[in-house]
Amino acid sequence: MASSRLEQLFNGYLAQSLTSEEKVQFYSLVNDDNHTEQLRSLIDQVELNSSDLVDLNEESAKEILDAILSLQKQSIVRKIWWRYVAAACIISLMVISAIWLISQNHEVQQDLVQNSVIAPGTNKAILITSEGQEMVLDGKGNMKIGNALIQDGVATYHKGNTVAFNTLKTPRGGQFQVILPDGTHVWINSA
Repeated sequence: MASSRLEQLFNGYLAQSLTSEEKVQFYSLVNDDNHTEQLRSLIDQVELNSSDLVDLNEESAKEILDAILSLQKQSIVRKIWWRYVAAACIISLMVISAIWLISQNHEVQQDLVQNSVIAPGTNKAILITSEGQEMVLDGKGNMKIGNALIQDGVATYHKGNTVAFNTLKTPRGGQFQVILPDGTHVWINSA
């Protein structure tokens, strides 16, 4: 319906018989992107009919040409506007993503630093005597067990008349020092 109306208004415009309301309606149809192809075909038809060219005065031709050129300018402006909007959206998404990634990386690094702090070993061990008795040694205080004297995290063995086999175990994070009867120093580390 709009296409036949455009053709009627176009012919009326060429004949200069349009009222002011019809001119407004004609200009709105000319500026509508949906009618561009039909408008071009109507102009082509006018060019093909040489008798119609004679009826088309210079002022009418100029107005039609101006309307077509303004239509092309509007479409170019619309295309450029959308490109700027798309570019702005992409840039803002990239900035937001970069900020998020940097903050996530910073949190991971802080977690790694907090988790990587290793406490130094402390003097603690478990002594299992040759009789099978277990004793927890924490490096505090003094005690004598068989031919061994334990003071401040160091077990010092002295030569004795009997041979006894003791076992010393250190838990994770523990350490202990043993001095054997021949003067040899042994440091027992964690686990």
